[in-house]
Amino acid sequence: MKLLKFIFFIFLACLFTQGKAQTLQIDNVQASLGDTASASVNFSNIDSVGSITLFIGYDTTKLKFVNYTNLNPVINGAVINDMHNLSNNALLGKIAVSWAEINSVNFHSEIFVNLNFKALSIGNCPITFFNNCELANSNGQVITINYLSGSITVTGLSVNDNDLLDFKIYPNPSNGIILIEKDFLSEKSELQLYSLQGKIIYSEYINNINNHLIKEINLTTFPKGIYFVKISNNQFVKVEKVIIQ
Repeated sequence: MKLLKFIFFIFLACLFTQGKAQTLQIDNVQASLGDTASASVNFSNIDSVGSITLFIGYDTTKLKFVNYTNLNPVINGAVINDMHNLSNNALLGKIAVSWAEINSVNFHSEIFVNLNFKALSIGNCPITFFNNCELANSNGQVITINYLSGSITVTGLSVNDNDLLDFKIYPNPSNGIILIEKDFLSEKSELQLYSLQGKIIYSEYINNINNHLIKEINLTTFPKGIYFVKISNNQFVKVEKVIIQ
């Protein structure tokens, strides 16, 4: 009888262990426009990890990667780089993560790292794992896990970010001539125009006059379609969609 009970408990333990999904998940968080939000990447029940290779994507018209914090001390030697400037698509942000250890490590329910982004646009801003992510054991065997992407949901402006409200682009849609208007542009800023494919097709530095900027841009030589206008300096980043018809 005792033997049967022992076998039964072993059976239940096996079922319980198998039921634990091995997961790497990015949190879903909320932020106000202009604020910096922290999206945690979390381990869940992943055993025998010897190496980690991750590529995490985000839309640069909606989010600006600031830095990372709270890196798990077990993987303190991990290399985390923002590859946005190396991408052929300037609108696609890409964060690369790599780590390797001679001895495998077990991760239960614990944080991997916090990725910090500045919110540039109201709405849902996905933060997604690319398909070529890989976790492996110390022998190089790939570990099958679930990669669950997350997002930052951006709501209206926070109290201290009213400066962003003064930025206007009009008319929109346009026949090719657009006006950019901005109050209290306190320093030299970079103006960039992106195609829908993410390529920079126009760029210049601008300054305000008497704390008020009105800049005319002639896009009549460009094909009709959707473009993105981005103005940035050390204090703010603003991206607006413009339709040329």
